[in-house]
Amino acid sequence: MKKILAICGIIALLLTGCFSSGETDDSESIIDDAGREVNVSDIERVVSLAPSNSEIIASLGQIDKLVGRTDFCNYPEEIMEIPSVGNAFEVNYEKILALNPDLVITMGEQDEIVQRLEEMDIDVMVVNPSSIDEVFEGIEKVAQVLEVEEKGDEVVANLKEEKQNILDEVEESGQTVFVLLDSTALYTVGSNTFYDEIIQLTGATNVGSEREGYWEMSQEKLLEVDPDIIIYSWPPEDELTNLPGWQELTAVKDDNIYQIDDDVTSRPGPRIIEGLKEIHDIVN
Repeated sequence: MKKILAICGIIALLLTGCFSSGETDDSESIIDDAGREVNVSDIERVVSLAPSNSEIIASLGQIDKLVGRTDFCNYPEEIMEIPSVGNAFEVNYEKILALNPDLVITMGEQDEIVQRLEEMDIDVMVVNPSSIDEVFEGIEKVAQVLEVEEKGDEVVANLKEEKQNILDEVEESGQTVFVLLDSTALYTVGSNTFYDEIIQLTGATNVGSEREGYWEMSQEKLLEVDPDIIIYSWPPEDELTNLPGWQELTAVKDDNIYQIDDDVTSRPGPRIIEGLKEIHDIVN
């Protein structure tokens, strides 16, 4: 009899726990690109500290939740109406605090900013993709945070389809490409960059890929690799062709110098596929 009563008591306790009318924890969290657990419940006010993240938010149709941006966040045009809190590496913490954000979304290389915001008890999410596929994952994570997962899936599906359509037209051209970031010092792009991945996907070869990241190529080295194509974002083309030794380059002789919008090839957001299309059209 005592055994039966004990069992009944345990069942009663379990039922009490199952049907308790007490408060429940509805909070949700995700793991961001810095490996941090981030609370993502009821996000209505967002500050973006990277142009790519602002563009992701816009692509999801959630600009109304964006209450703060950086000076570099300039696309789409309506984002310019949102208050700026500084640039990507020097932000006004008082402005951010005054905006009362539920979440601040940052990029890589903003560790000090992330730490300071956390000290101010502000939730932070790091989005730091290093490849096009990781850009897609970043879009999906932001969509989850903003509770628009279906829209995120739609955006990513469309981008993947656009990417595949471009890749279906790619032929191994064998052409070599030099990307000029700054003519005053011949800064270019190396491996492990979005530019390098895009160039490879178009069937060409990046002459700067022998080194990682962004680096300065010497005039002698540029003449040695003698690229078939030169891509730049600035300065004017006539300034480039008048640089010492440039008239000897194959790209200059063949008039294969192209100016493109650097934002679509360097920002890890939804417009990265536009960058892929632009370079594909140049190479192929």
